Amino acid sequence: MEAYRECVVDAAALRGLMRELLVAVGCSAADAAQTTDALLEADLRGYAFEGCRHLPALLRDLRAGRVTAKARPRIVEERSASALVDGDGGPAPIGGSFAARVAVEKASQAGCCAVGLVNTDPLYMLGYFGEEIARAGLVAIIGSAGRPRVHPPGGVDPILGTNPLTIAVPTHGDAPLVVDFATSGVAFGAVQEAQRRGRRLPDGVAVGPEGRPTRDPAEAVAGALTAFGGYKGFGLALCVGLLAGPLVGGAVGRAVAGPPRPGRRTNRGTLLVAVDPAAFGDPGAFRTAVTAHLREVGQSARASGVEAIRLPGGRSRAERTRRLREGVPIEESVLDELEALARDLGIGAPRPSRRARPDTVAPRDADSPG
Repeated sequence: MEAYRECVVDAAALRGLMRELLVAVGCSAADAAQTTDALLEADLRGYAFEGCRHLPALLRDLRAGRVTAKARPRIVEERSASALVDGDGGPAPIGGSFAARVAVEKASQAGCCAVGLVNTDPLYMLGYFGEEIARAGLVAIIGSAGRPRVHPPGGVDPILGTNPLTIAVPTHGDAPLVVDFATSGVAFGAVQEAQRRGRRLPDGVAVGPEGRPTRDPAEAVAGALTAFGGYKGFGLALCVGLLAGPLVGGAVGRAVAGPPRPGRRTNRGTLLVAVDPAAFGDPGAFRTAVTAHLREVGQSARASGVEAIRLPGGRSRAERTRRLREGVPIEESVLDELEALARDLGIGAPRPSRRARPDTVAPRDADSPG
């Protein structure tokens, strides 16, 4: 296996290159900006397995017509407090942000709204779309049904998806509370990243093909991941898959990886729920209560040796600020591929300058997406 190497590049320069590449393969400037922002946000927050490493494959699919470059998401079923959105087979951030806007608009009128999203790629970092809803002043609950990666308790076969779940709550500050996690003990992308880095997995998060617990990421990829929290996590994964799959017209379990329905590119489904606090009282009072409770939790007594009680999102927001200032770590092979695609597409803009970075991993905490 090729040695894993990272470099650090300027965030603005990387953003510019990503946008140019997407425009060069047929996306509009607005869609290129939206897709770039969603992918780069994951890298800024320290979740490289959710970020721009997916861009080379997306660019190839756009060039080949497997993903619709000029996608126009649309509402195909609608009631006063619900909608079903078809993503038109386009880049996931385009369908995801369209669905989030529909949820906000309808919930602002009806008090709450549930939106199903189909015919789009995985949304990767669901928290990005939850934060979009929360910044509009609404509470967001988002779940997604994924490819079969997780075994049931007592089982061996990968049957369930990692089925991530996000809850985002507005506060009085400029940073909503965002909880974003896979219902498996570790996200599948994190397993792949550990494999590339030659690192071991934590105990209890995966089994190999024969069903024996393993810390070897290669065995985990060939085997199955384990739901977090025993039967509680399994039950949550099961319900998220059903609500984000069959409820909205998507697939669940092995069918997610099967042939898509006619007229669709994928079998993936996502459920987005938005709730307007004004439907239950004074939204300002709600945000005040949320902010006060977060402060109460953060300032509560700490156990011996603990420097601070970290709330969900705190580490990733600090990391985002630092990376915007100091640069974004990116795997060199990913940047090499992006630059090769730029040459092939005839993009002559300056490439992001690189500087070496030691092979380090940001510590995981409560706001890590699984």
